[in-house]
Amino acid sequence: MSPIIVDKDNKKKEILLAATKVFASKGIPHTNMIDIAREAGIGKGTIYEYFSSKDELVKGCFDQFFADYDKILQDNTKGIIDPVEIIRRFIYSSLEFFRSCKVDVGVLFHF
Repeated sequence: MSPIIVDKDNKKKEILLAATKVFASKGIPHTNMIDIAREAGIGKGTIYEYFSSKDELVKGCFDQFFADYDKILQDNTKGIIDPVEIIRRFIYSSLEFFRSCKVDVGVLFHF
């Protein structure tokens, strides 16, 4: 039987997504690692393979959120020279991004 190959980047993103959901619903201070593990459908020890502490996990959620936001902004303003059009696309892209990730935005208030 062959060993199971895990896509570590994908697993890390799944953990961050689960953490974001739990942080948004319970608040960061009231969340523990077992809550996140349950949401992700993994064991608590698996989280520690990717994040050494809850603080590191919180930072990871924060970093992932802004990396996703930055990518959307970069993609939607790429090649645009007109400053007015850049601002228009920035505003539109920002509103669409925040609308599409309501859970993530809830966590921002806890940061």
